[in-house]
Amino acid sequence: MLNVLATSIAEFLRLTRGPGLPLALLPLLLLPGPVQGQWLDNPAAPRFGVRVGALPSVTSWGQTFGADGGSLPMGSELTDPGLGTRLLPHLGPVEALVASLSGSPGFGIRMGGLRVIRSTTVVTVPVSLELGVTSFLTVGASLPFVRRRTESDVRFTPGGANSGFNPALQDASAVEGFLTAFLSSLEEGRTLLGGVCGADPAGAACRGASAALNDGDALLQGLRLLYGNSPVVPLVDSEAGIGLHERFTTFARILGQLGGTPPTGLPPLAAAPLDAEGFALFTQSGRYGVGLDTLGTVQRAWELGDAEVHASARLLERVDRDAAGNFLGRTFLAAGAGVRLPTGQPPAAASLFDPGTGGGSVDLTLRLHGDVARPWWGMRVEGRYTRRGPAELERRVAPPEAALAGLLLQRSLERSGGHLLGVEVAPRLALTPDFGVGVSYAFSRRSGELYRLVESGSGVDENPLAPPTPDPAVLATGTEGSLHHMGFHATYTSVNARREGRATGRPFEVFVRYGYPVASGGGILAPRAHTFQGGVILHLGGF
Repeated sequence: MLNVLATSIAEFLRLTRGPGLPLALLPLLLLPGPVQGQWLDNPAAPRFGVRVGALPSVTSWGQTFGADGGSLPMGSELTDPGLGTRLLPHLGPVEALVASLSGSPGFGIRMGGLRVIRSTTVVTVPVSLELGVTSFLTVGASLPFVRRRTESDVRFTPGGANSGFNPALQDASAVEGFLTAFLSSLEEGRTLLGGVCGADPAGAACRGASAALNDGDALLQGLRLLYGNSPVVPLVDSEAGIGLHERFTTFARILGQLGGTPPTGLPPLAAAPLDAEGFALFTQSGRYGVGLDTLGTVQRAWELGDAEVHASARLLERVDRDAAGNFLGRTFLAAGAGVRLPTGQPPAAASLFDPGTGGGSVDLTLRLHGDVARPWWGMRVEGRYTRRGPAELERRVAPPEAALAGLLLQRSLERSGGHLLGVEVAPRLALTPDFGVGVSYAFSRRSGELYRLVESGSGVDENPLAPPTPDPAVLATGTEGSLHHMGFHATYTSVNARREGRATGRPFEVFVRYGYPVASGGGILAPRAHTFQGGVILHLGGF
């Protein structure tokens, strides 16, 4: 666990060294505030009290929970020895067309082997301000700045491939020249057919020649469809490529028997499979239908996350002392509400590995906070309910395992529904009146999301090989379920010492926290993320 904390601190320092961090934020890295979507442990400030700060946090993960609750390495969803329509579902109609043209009903696109290992780290620095309006009411706001880094080891090998780049995308004039010659041969064949069938319309020669020309016409139309709308075609030496050439050769042979001139050459196919450079071009260029930004390592600049405004009401605070004034215990209860605003950016449809900086919706959170303290121990209990608002998003509509779904599956959607219920229990041991350590357990339950199609994707209506409009419900896969977190925390505070006259100067709190999800339930697909937080809270008034 200490290694995890050390790694998190090192990652934070490394990410904050890069360009893009606003210089005005550098001194704020030492000042904490509520993490995005969180408030401080004591949600009520003293009357006219002011708390400002920033709480740096580092969250990193290299594994996710699978549907069965087990762990999956990040990148396993992209690892495929064949790289076909499981990862590239938008090529399903292309696969069916090639199978038909080549006479290979079992044909399946295989681009090569792909293996991906990746991990993600997110550093969040929220700037916060809280004000004690009265002795029982506190209002506040936080504005987080977020930086993300995803490290990826992508290895592509062409072994086992049966498909490659469509030659029409690399030498359109050569392909068009072949199709023109093919059409001319068909027209010549139709002219010659008139003479054969005129002599004996019911004869075998007429029937055979007619069938060959009809098949040639169907082959020409199919090739035009393939060359004009598919990013890939079979390799020339693949089973499908050989079958397609044999079909064309049969047509050319019968045309020659009729006395016609067969077109020169064979239908152009892919001469070689993709190499690593070609695979990068295939996935990143919109010309080939996938249009992702990159599968490699990505580090984003500092960006704004979702802002939050919140209010807390002190419902109960009782402090017990003996006749000599010694502390016997404290009971505290508060309730609050917060609104998260969509000032951040949701994950972009073209950014496969980017978690984004916001949820894209206005969310409401209700919170109940209780704390019991005794001379040598304490217990914090907290409950939360968050209701997510609707959001309009751009998404590739495909199941989670179809990680390289292309532009033909991109749609404008409305996301609605979804709520989060959480409970946390955090006992602690007071080693001194001002310093304590403890552990925490948190349970959260998330309901499924709902998606509704707003409009069709770009280019879908123009491409006859576009896949059918998918059901947006597939995007809700893995969004419902529960998580169990364990963690520890340590806190030093001079607030009570200042109140009791044992200290002077501005009160402050220093704390560190660590949390990790240990189990999941209900099929939720969630990161197994280590989260490390640490900081200092400065109280600027109210004492």
